[in-house]
Amino acid sequence: MPGASWRGGRYPCVCLKKSKKETGVLALARTIGIMIPCFVFLFYLLLTGTFDDFWDMAVAGISTFTSKYSYIELAKEEWGYTIGCVGAPILIFISLILGVRKRKELYGQTLLVILLYGVGGLINLYPLANAYHFATTVIPFLLLIPALLPSGLWQKKPICLLGGTAVAAALCFFVAYIPYDVASDNHLCTTLDQFEGVFISDSMEEDILEVTAYVQEQQEDGMTVYILDNRAASYFLPLHQYHKYYDMFLLGNLGTTSPEELLEQACEEDVVFLIPNSEKKEWQYPRSAVNALKKELNYAGSVGEFDVYRTA
Repeated sequence: MPGASWRGGRYPCVCLKKSKKETGVLALARTIGIMIPCFVFLFYLLLTGTFDDFWDMAVAGISTFTSKYSYIELAKEEWGYTIGCVGAPILIFISLILGVRKRKELYGQTLLVILLYGVGGLINLYPLANAYHFATTVIPFLLLIPALLPSGLWQKKPICLLGGTAVAAALCFFVAYIPYDVASDNHLCTTLDQFEGVFISDSMEEDILEVTAYVQEQQEDGMTVYILDNRAASYFLPLHQYHKYYDMFLLGNLGTTSPEELLEQACEEDVVFLIPNSEKKEWQYPRSAVNALKKELNYAGSVGEFDVYRTA
């Protein structure tokens, strides 16, 4: 697999060996291929009148989608980040030196092309420092590893056999583990509306039924109900309801509007808030805004995993 990935990175360099006309046609074709889905998406946003929301959530509000941690802090706490933060720059530096020295050869050109892809992906590091963004950024640079190993290593039968065995073992593990995990945790194929055919635990189904019944009861009494939790959609989907911003009440998902402003707007009507009764560990959860809200409202008991607060 690493050897195949490395050879795949050589394709753009081979294209450069063609005539200027052929290279230009290839570049134009790929550019058009990239732009078609972009224009389709833009047309959809304009047609549905959602361009302003897209801009607010995905562009203007991106600075709110950040954490208090930096990759340096994470590297100090976990050895996996330490290896990545130290190893990646070394790998990039060595590859860059070799690529520049042998830039007239296919080997050097391939190194530089993969480095270019990798550097372009560094944008994934901003603005959120976590394992997912770090891993997706490191992956392109891993393609450089086969190039720095002894030539022909990946063509040796023992290495190919070892790699194939490892991949097969991993596939067998996941194929066997997932059914075991489903069966061992009393999962069932639920009949909840909008969740038909989905495997969830008995306890989760009971929790959804309890909370949705309470929500319907409050709505019948003329109250608006918001669940200030990232699981809100699990409860509102069976009810065919959606609340912009509030159903994913996390920093980075609110656009340019602050949590305080949204909560203040919500309190202008008769509202029932369901707030997690356990401390949310996600750094994105606006704890200070929610705690301030709780002080202003009336506590009205609990349902499921939520405390209930009312404006009236």
